[in-house]
Amino acid sequence: MLPGCLFLIGSWYRRHELLTRVAFFMTANDIAGSISGLLGAGLGSMDGIGGYSGWSWIFFIEGAITALAAVMAFFLILPFPEDSDFLPPEEKAWLLRRLHHDDKRGEVEKITTRAALKALMDWKVICASMLFLSVTITGYSITVFQPTILSTFGWSDLKSNLLSAPVRIAAGIVSVLFGIWSDKAKRRGPFCLFGFALSITGKLFVMLFTNGSLRYMGIYVASIGTYICQPLVLAWGVNQVVGNIKRGTLSSFAVCMGQVGGIISAIVFPKKDSPQYVPGLSTCVAFDVIGIICALSYWIYGAWENRQRDLGRRDYFRALPESEREKLGDRHPDFRYTV
Repeated sequence: MLPGCLFLIGSWYRRHELLTRVAFFMTANDIAGSISGLLGAGLGSMDGIGGYSGWSWIFFIEGAITALAAVMAFFLILPFPEDSDFLPPEEKAWLLRRLHHDDKRGEVEKITTRAALKALMDWKVICASMLFLSVTITGYSITVFQPTILSTFGWSDLKSNLLSAPVRIAAGIVSVLFGIWSDKAKRRGPFCLFGFALSITGKLFVMLFTNGSLRYMGIYVASIGTYICQPLVLAWGVNQVVGNIKRGTLSSFAVCMGQVGGIISAIVFPKKDSPQYVPGLSTCVAFDVIGIICALSYWIYGAWENRQRDLGRRDYFRALPESEREKLGDRHPDFRYTV
């Protein structure tokens, strides 16, 4: 569902309007996670009611909510812009011109296995996937193990669970604010590097200090840095490619790699490493460094290629017939990478 939603959102907005919407979307996901945890705690207390265990009631209630949302989505989710029928013809034409002018997207093509595999050969798709993998390892680690880490401070399980909620709220607010700022500045690189730097700093606090207050502050810093990067790297990847095939392939493959991050985070935090969790946190820091390398690659290549196009060194593409120029995608001499 996640890559499908990202693909649909990216189809409706221009490149430098996208991150704000993705940040809101990802924050809604995190709010749902927080509510789900609190709801699960409450439903678990229904153990024995009606002859069912507490976990059964969690499945009944939360499953019913999910099923209801699915039915509503069938009627409420918009089609792609090209297929929309709720806009007047002149507004639909204006929207499509606006989107085409922004990233030189051509006609919507059918996504086939061969086309998707070809898109995967583009290093920008792989780079975006590695960026998201780097982010999600920390994201999953914080989400899954934050209460466990907090309990090592000597706090009760109840207090640890309650104190994990404000971290998500603060990180979500900052994520949306940075998304708006990045879209207005039409820049991604500086914000991405800043987010990774914050993430590393926070994890070092948790790993190296023993004072509970300092470690709790470190969780805040690491979470904020991670939540800045999480929607940003997805939007940045979509910004760097043109066409529904590459955008769809990038969204799905990046999210797929993100799930690998969940597997890694579950392995590298064994209980025996408590309370500092040095191996697990060191693994997260190492992947943050990989993320920084990928972000610098995007930034440096994009700036260099934009410079070549400004100097007219890609103007030989203009000699191609118009039908072929429309298929150039991100190689079009008028296209500019986001840096």
